[in-house]
Amino acid sequence: MSNKKRVVADLGQFVSIIGLATDIVTKLAQAVLGKDGGNIDSLRRIINEPELCDRIADLLVAGNLRQLIKACRLVSVDPSITEENFPVIGLVADVSKMFLVSLEDLGGCDTHTDEIGAAIDRLGFRSATLAEQLVWASVKWNGIDLVAALGSSWINGACLAVPYLSRDRKLCVCWTGTGIRWRELFWFLVVRK
Repeated sequence: MSNKKRVVADLGQFVSIIGLATDIVTKLAQAVLGKDGGNIDSLRRIINEPELCDRIADLLVAGNLRQLIKACRLVSVDPSITEENFPVIGLVADVSKMFLVSLEDLGGCDTHTDEIGAAIDRLGFRSATLAEQLVWASVKWNGIDLVAALGSSWINGACLAVPYLSRDRKLCVCWTGTGIRWRELFWFLVVRK
């Protein structure tokens, strides 16, 4: 490749990178400014607060369960919630496509796990995974509501372990199964299909 062609190729790559950076900054600015109280000072925090950059990076690099948990600033995590039991597989949906559905909307108390799954499907959703739950929690969870992610589960013997967010910013496991009825006032995180 001649020197002139190399310069043109390098310039093209540089322009492409600048375009990408501009798109990223524009999208981030639109998202921040679209929130109540969002302003230029909110955006300046990214420059002035290195821990905020780390938290944003943790949210964007959703491939490591430990990073996702760290981004949520949880008080405690059930010891059975490990990468081995709940591997992060596939892409994480955008938070804007995630919604909470109440147990009441899915059949009420005493509804079986398999009935809840079928009701979620009928509504045009799929159950969120643990990774999606953690990404959602880091930006939307109030730290109080019980929120289950039926899209990730771990079978231990005859029991099905389902991760859920609990009061006081805890990540817990609900030991259930298809024949077990849900009795608590749970919300279920779902993703639009």
